[in-house]
Amino acid sequence: MKISEQIGASRDSLPFEIDGMVVKLNDLAMQRALGTTSKSPRWAIAYKFKAERAYTPLLSVEFQVGRTGAVTPVANLAPVRLAGTTVKRATLHNFDEVARLDLHFGDTVGVEKGGEIIPKITDVKKELRPVGAQPVAAPSNCPVCGEPLAHIDGEVILRCENMHCAAQVQCLFEHFVSREAMNIENLGPALIASLIATGKIKRIPDLYRLTIEDLESQERMAKKSAKNVYDAIAASKERSLENLLHGLGIRFVGRTSARNLAKHFRTLEKIRTATVEDLQNVTDVGERIGKSVYDFFHTERYTQEIDELIELGCPTEFKGVVKTLFQGQTAVITGTLPSMEREEARKLIEENGGKVSGSVSKKTSWVLAGEAAGSKLTKANELGIPVHDEAWLLAQIAAADSGDISGDEGAGDTNDSGETPAASLASDSSDKQKAAGDTPTADANGQLSLF
Repeated sequence: MKISEQIGASRDSLPFEIDGMVVKLNDLAMQRALGTTSKSPRWAIAYKFKAERAYTPLLSVEFQVGRTGAVTPVANLAPVRLAGTTVKRATLHNFDEVARLDLHFGDTVGVEKGGEIIPKITDVKKELRPVGAQPVAAPSNCPVCGEPLAHIDGEVILRCENMHCAAQVQCLFEHFVSREAMNIENLGPALIASLIATGKIKRIPDLYRLTIEDLESQERMAKKSAKNVYDAIAASKERSLENLLHGLGIRFVGRTSARNLAKHFRTLEKIRTATVEDLQNVTDVGERIGKSVYDFFHTERYTQEIDELIELGCPTEFKGVVKTLFQGQTAVITGTLPSMEREEARKLIEENGGKVSGSVSKKTSWVLAGEAAGSKLTKANELGIPVHDEAWLLAQIAAADSGDISGDEGAGDTNDSGETPAASLASDSSDKQKAAGDTPTADANGQLSLF
């Protein structure tokens, strides 16, 4: 500790910025004996110095609206030198934090850099508060569009729920055209920003009213490029219902929820007329998501937009095939697969009824592992969870599609123990692994396999 204090005290005299030090075991033999985890050595640890703090007057507070409509208070400060830079602004996080600080305009506030990077206000010197100083209050209306702000039960954030708020519209367009939504190629953030700035698009339906001439008129858009974007927009009309649902930006509805809703109801019209209770009956759609979807389709500004999108030819039906090969199973993907990206593997698993999680737990059914698999593979082995490779996944799907394992027509079949064949196979492989005391090994291609 004495050494850390000495180094910390000399920080300002160094010709470079530091925010801590690394303490290592000074013995190579002991280092080898301790080894490493999947992420870091056991013989070294990072030690962070106490954050530097400076005091300065609060000049004003502005309210920023983020891409999800969250309103964040940001403090404007009298410039102060802190950790090698001049700080003029600091985040206040949310209005619960403002209340905790009992913040008033003109207060002298303590500022630190979180992780030596992001300035934040930590305390207030109330004894220096000016006489008659007014408290910082939360706004009741969006500072950008003027719509009333909402405070959702269970959340600390104030939110603007107007998806056409100028602060959110760029992000909404970017989300709508993204690969996991309507997948409109060549329509990137820069072109979207240009189209918004020139007034060509203001709402989502405007995308489908764009002409080649509209696109050509944008900076750096030649005729061929404009034609490519125009064709990509037209091609997006052939997507499936889940792409549209995800692209609409309905609060709490991600790609998995969108697909589950599309698979369950099959048409957009059935979703629009569903009750909250009907929506909650869908897999992984609870009260919060169900109410959000119901409210969205019963809000006039959004229903009008949906009607326009339908008239313009956007997808209103689920075009996927409902398969239940991995129904009721949760998979985790780790490592580099030989012939496909993780995103492709995820889609294959979900298209066959499974769920994909980002972490291994006792609820994980099996792990799909590739080369250089890390801590997820280690945890799966510790929990005795079956581990499979890409070849196994493709073989299971091929067998299901050919009828050897329950597929589209026999997908609901189970064996004598009540398991689907895929679940039984996974269970059997786990039992064999435990009985033999084996762990997954890599073959000549670096592919992990249990077999």
